[in-house]
Amino acid sequence: MERVVYSLPEQLRAWEAINLTPTHDFVGALETANRQMVGIIIVLTLTELLLIYFVSSRLARPIEAVSRDLKSVESMAFDIPRTSKSNIQEIAGLQSAATLLRTSLQSFSSFVPLDVVRELIRSGTPLALGVESRFLTVFFSDLENFSTKAEQLAPNELLDQMSTYFEQVSKAISDEHGTVDKFIGDGIMAFWGAPAPRSDHVLRACSGALRAARRMETVNRTWGAEGRPGFRMRIGLNCANVLVGNVGSTERLSYTVMGDGVNVAARLEGLNKNFGTTICISDSVFDAVGADIVARPLQKVRVKGRDHEFMVYELLGIRNSEDPELEAREHESRSKEKVDRLNQQSLDGRQSTEGSFVSSPQIGND
Repeated sequence: MERVVYSLPEQLRAWEAINLTPTHDFVGALETANRQMVGIIIVLTLTELLLIYFVSSRLARPIEAVSRDLKSVESMAFDIPRTSKSNIQEIAGLQSAATLLRTSLQSFSSFVPLDVVRELIRSGTPLALGVESRFLTVFFSDLENFSTKAEQLAPNELLDQMSTYFEQVSKAISDEHGTVDKFIGDGIMAFWGAPAPRSDHVLRACSGALRAARRMETVNRTWGAEGRPGFRMRIGLNCANVLVGNVGSTERLSYTVMGDGVNVAARLEGLNKNFGTTICISDSVFDAVGADIVARPLQKVRVKGRDHEFMVYELLGIRNSEDPELEAREHESRSKEKVDRLNQQSLDGRQSTEGSFVSSPQIGND
């Protein structure tokens, strides 16, 4: 309330006139305008914040997706679904580069063991020539009478069945944390204990060999019901100190194993033909995990390139395992009479035994 005092002429000074006017009459419109401006500012601020949140989310989501893609590439998890392409040109280019990296690395990992690729990503060190000595378990597999069956099958049918064989055996090996080295004709070479060291690599190799054999038996039954020929596989396992690493030239490298222990595994695979067995293991494998496996001694043999004899065993299963792929199934072993006959040959004449097993077939032969 504002008080206004008016001065009167001296003759009227006995009177005073006072006019009281509310302040609102003077500043009311201004206060109203101020309140409206504050309200408008609040609304505009909230709108701006919502707009910033919306725009930043539109920008952040594809960038976060690219970050997830790169992390999945680092962990070699290629099964994570890809995100939709961004409408922002710069982000879309970044997504394309990440997708190209993912696809390239996924293709590269099909030729090089995953553990080697992971180590390359982790260390950031490029591949280089070099090997180290390590105690590993080496696996060789081959198909019986493959050449004959290959001649009888149409190319497409042969490719289909061979792809199934490679897929089943490779999956069995990877399920037991093995490393597929290479495909050699109809043969497969693999090993356990590298690149990543494993204390249980011998037992894992035995499990992988059994899984591969049992899965191929299931596949053969399916093929038989379809009127297609089956593939009977033969496997050799040996554990020894071998050289493992990158070998080759400066332009082309291969991560593989070399050494006498590798050759023995290849020879053991071939001995299955003589014994009528599926999986032959060396005495070093039996010595390492004999308490955990079910194996039958076959015969002492001397293979080409070695001066001393060693005992060969037939791997029948994993002891006390309830897994259908690993349990011992006695009825599927070769006849006891054949083993007794072979053992008797060994006792009757050492020369006869050496003549039977000195020359072992090479991988890829029947």
